[in-house]
Amino acid sequence: MGLPGVVATALGLVLVVTQIRTSQSFQEKSDCASDGRYMCRNGSCIPYSLKCNGAADCFGQSDELYCDKYIIEYNPFFDVRLNDSSVMQQSTVDTPETCARLCREWTPDPNDQCVAFDISVYNSYYLCKRARKGYELVPNEEEGYVHFAPDHNFPTEDNDCESDGRYTCRRGACVPHSSKCNGAHDCYGRSDELYCGEFADSCYKYLLAP
Repeated sequence: MGLPGVVATALGLVLVVTQIRTSQSFQEKSDCASDGRYMCRNGSCIPYSLKCNGAADCFGQSDELYCDKYIIEYNPFFDVRLNDSSVMQQSTVDTPETCARLCREWTPDPNDQCVAFDISVYNSYYLCKRARKGYELVPNEEEGYVHFAPDHNFPTEDNDCESDGRYTCRRGACVPHSSKCNGAHDCYGRSDELYCGEFADSCYKYLLAP
């Protein structure tokens, strides 16, 4: 008869430990960001410059997730989510990038703004929940839930590169179109050299040969 009590106690301890671990994980991520580093999903810190640089520097490649325009301005948190009472709007979207854009453009009131959003991953769509000031973070117990908060280390310049014939780097900077796939890293994070084909570098070297 004593066994059920022991099991209940053990389960209680497991719940407490899980909550403490979640809280510590979120705090550690904040500590990484405070000195300009990025925290991988497993808790380790890497230099911020390695985030979205086209190479997997985190175990599990979490530093290369969510690197498209708009969503790159937010950091993903895998162990917390919005408190339901803080959610002001929600919608279904086809990509996480769309959710980030909606959050950035969401202005229901001039004195208000979307400061964070959550994405629930389903089979063929994403449920996007957006919140304004006053949101709370609580332990995430749902699989497939990702919370996004602003990345304060990200340069948020909104440059219109295409209007004057330039190429837009993944992080928003503008470089000449001739810099795209030229074999040199002209964009911070090397995004101008991604998806250039298997022989891009060799062709470039050949053209420059005397």
